[in-house]
Amino acid sequence: QVTRVVLSERNLADVEAEDLEFFTRLQFLDLGDNEMPLHLLAPLVALTELRLHCNAMRAISPDIEGAFLRLEVLDLSYNALDAESVARLSALPNLRELDLTCNALAELPSPDAMEAFRRLEVLILERNHIESDLALVALAQAPRLRELNLSFNYVRRMPRDA
Repeated sequence: QVTRVVLSERNLADVEAEDLEFFTRLQFLDLGDNEMPLHLLAPLVALTELRLHCNAMRAISPDIEGAFLRLEVLDLSYNALDAESVARLSALPNLRELDLTCNALAELPSPDAMEAFRRLEVLILERNHIESDLALVALAQAPRLRELNLSFNYVRRMPRDA
């Protein structure tokens, strides 16, 4: 049975949830350069890595709560997500690596929201608009964060609390 699928640059914006239920062993899915919302992929119960870069996403639906229980790696780079959407991703219980490169993020979730990322180890925030010391203090609350990429942001100094 299929475990890896790449469907990038196909102008995909919708899927039939009933059809996805047949892919019970799909672990890797690359839907880069489409217009696919994250929540529509929730029926893919075995998914451990998902790439949704360049999908014109502006928000993450609250419908992801209770879904993606095995997802460990999520690439949402080159979208337009806001801090509230990033906070919603904390509902993914096994998320270890999150790429949010080029989302025009100026703010990050609150410290309490960042603390909810219980398993997050790698966070890539390259090429956003982060400049606030408070953002760094919030990031310091992610309990397992060991690798943080803030390249090409506007951070000028590291606060003591971070």
